[in-house]
Amino acid sequence: MSEIRNQLQTLTGADILASQLSSVGGKVFTNAEDAQEDFMRLVNWWATIHAPTNGQPIPGSAGSASGSGDGTMYAPSTNETALIQAIEITNPDPVNPLTNVSVNLSDGSNAPCIFFGDIQPNSAVCLIGFQGTVPFDIVDGQSLIIGNATGANWSVAYALKVQG
Repeated sequence: MSEIRNQLQTLTGADILASQLSSVGGKVFTNAEDAQEDFMRLVNWWATIHAPTNGQPIPGSAGSASGSGDGTMYAPSTNETALIQAIEITNPDPVNPLTNVSVNLSDGSNAPCIFFGDIQPNSAVCLIGFQGTVPFDIVDGQSLIIGNATGANWSVAYALKVQG
């Protein structure tokens, strides 16, 4: 048994993180065929559990998040990658518009803008497909944040590409 197997033998497939594979794998030399074969088997085995569709949405993994006001709209769990398929923000107020509503993709220090604009009374904005926004991936460590949305209702639809 190679050193790679020894280091990971106490973990289950669900417990192994991608970062552990790279730190355990280290440098693999061409004359270390047993270690290479073990490492390739381990990566393939891990992928069948965590990324069974090779980066495409996993059937049956669709989900949604909804809420109101400011805050986190969605954040993937540990070791997950999700495809954000739809975002909708509704202003239920019959008189007052919501101004300067923002949706950002945050990693804790940076927050690039996905949407910034006004939402008229009794109306909704669908952000995917709006102004060229296409479905996009979000990974563990990132989150969708909404701001200036007091009184708004929102929902996010997603599908997992890599599961935790």
